Amino acid sequence: MCARLSANGAQVSQRAHAGRRLLAGLIDLLAVTLIVVVVTLVLSVAITVGTATDAEKQAVAFWGARIALFGLPWLYFARLERGLGHQTFGKSALGLEVRQTNGAALGFPRAALRALLKLLLIWSWPLVFVGQTPLYDRFLSTDVMARA
Repeated sequence: MCARLSANGAQVSQRAHAGRRLLAGLIDLLAVTLIVVVVTLVLSVAITVGTATDAEKQAVAFWGARIALFGLPWLYFARLERGLGHQTFGKSALGLEVRQTNGAALGFPRAALRALLKLLLIWSWPLVFVGQTPLYDRFLSTDVMARA
């Protein structure tokens, strides 16, 4: 069990329970989906009413879809887990935060790499149900903690 310690050695927080992580993940999935849908709709309107050539519209659609599907989820997790509360919307709602295993806050490089690895290694997430840490957290020495 991973716990963050205060200066006097008292336990401050513990690893988040799998059920809370799952519910936070579902809230985040809803938030990311909403962001992607709104951006996609704005791109669709821009492509439809714009005066660009067909080739330019296809390029905008091609790259816009990739940015919406991969770039926006990466930015959502990287920025919010590095932010003031080290939480996405889902983690905030359930009193969770992402920390390094030594209790230190994530810097942006570590949060950005964690977000990228999370997108690539999401299949390892069910390990939390058997008491293990997902691969992306193992690689970066990070964990999701319950706030005390």
